[in-house]
Amino acid sequence: WTKHADDYLQRSIAVLTHALVRRPLVLAETDGNVDQAVAGIADPMIRGWRRGVYAEGLASRHVAETLRLIQASLAQLDRSLEANPWLAGDGFTLAEAAIVPAIYRLESLALDFLWDERFPAIQPWLERTRARPAFRTAVEAYISPEAAQTFRQAGLAERPALKQLAAQVQQP
Repeated sequence: WTKHADDYLQRSIAVLTHALVRRPLVLAETDGNVDQAVAGIADPMIRGWRRGVYAEGLASRHVAETLRLIQASLAQLDRSLEANPWLAGDGFTLAEAAIVPAIYRLESLALDFLWDERFPAIQPWLERTRARPAFRTAVEAYISPEAAQTFRQAGLAERPALKQLAAQVQQP
């Protein structure tokens, strides 16, 4: 789960965060010049998806692929949580510590619709995790209330388009 968080979820969430929140800011800063917006990015993979996201927004193939990967991850997460209260068994582990920030970011971006109906084991698990004393200091403290509100508003503004796109790339 810790590797999964790094290899799939965090990268996917970066794409969605840029598509929903960072894109308008970056394009405003560069007067819409996508080449200028990505010029300082040394990593060619990151530069590639950011170019696509900045140029095309939610229409970027990177956003569709991200939603496909996230839904596959949520299905896997839900299967694990149907069998156990926590990802690796009966107690909170490093698996939760790795995955929860990603799920929290998705929730912050108003993407909780991705699991609300299809993956019912996720929300109770998130609530159990959120009830732990360390959640506030280890997860919530890293995003200001203003930023959290900005993230949520951006996700809600694009929710119809995101729902449609998620349905198109949904796994069988």
